[in-house]
Amino acid sequence: MSLYGSFFPVWLIAALLGVICSVILRLLFIRVGLHEHLPMSPLTYLSAAIFSGIMIWALWTGALTI
Repeated sequence: MSLYGSFFPVWLIAALLGVICSVILRLLFIRVGLHEHLPMSPLTYLSAAIFSGIMIWALWTGALTI
């Protein structure tokens, strides 16, 4: 649903899925053993959440096609 050009539910769902992807990545890094070698782990996981959220939004809205 376009609300002033922002596609309201899509960005909210994409942000939530981005955080979920970041949590899954953290669990994967802990299981593999990479978590303790990250110099700034909060920044890494924040970047992963932002990146995955933007990619989900871009794929959903058609801004990025495969």
